[in-house]
Amino acid sequence: MGYPLAIISLTGLALCSMWTQALLIGLLTEYRHIIACDMNHPRHGDKDYTASYHEVIGVLKGKKWANVSLLVVFLALLGLSVAQITASASNLYLLSPALETRTYALIVGGAFSTLCFVPTFREYRLLSFIGIASTLYTAFYLTIEAASQGPLENVEYAAPTDFFNLFTGFTDLLFMFGGHTAAIEKAVVMDRPDKYHIAYNFATLYVYVITFPTG
Repeated sequence: MGYPLAIISLTGLALCSMWTQALLIGLLTEYRHIIACDMNHPRHGDKDYTASYHEVIGVLKGKKWANVSLLVVFLALLGLSVAQITASASNLYLLSPALETRTYALIVGGAFSTLCFVPTFREYRLLSFIGIASTLYTAFYLTIEAASQGPLENVEYAAPTDFFNLFTGFTDLLFMFGGHTAAIEKAVVMDRPDKYHIAYNFATLYVYVITFPTG
């Protein structure tokens, strides 16, 4: 995308994402208030109930928008799953080309599928911590290596030459701030769901820490 446009896009998408997360938590708070006040609601008094994205939208905006949000969540998670499986398979192939990339993808897909047995995001915290730590290590390893070796000779840094490259760069940045589809499920299992957007803001700062130095 070129440095100027990439930095502007990264900042703009981060601000939009943080604002959207705050709105979602506001909707969740209103949804829980409705359940608490409605004695006839099937979820009234159920403290172990984990609300879903489309349920919150459905109560507040109607069944039509509940179906729309359900479709959006499905497509978002489908794209996320495909991207993660493809990236993991490619990385494994670079480490060891003993198997084909497609074979690695089947292995990774099977391993990832076992995560459906994790009850809620609360039990997912250890895996999240491992992912954060390993990503942070990788980002700073690349940064230190790049700084120590320096740039190659006769390297040109240019803006995108066509719309495809521009679109690819922008979607990569947009993908970094996805996660809206799981925001409500994450917030529900927190001890203080109303503080979720604050935690997300710190997560956004983490994204900057692992992207700007390596960039």
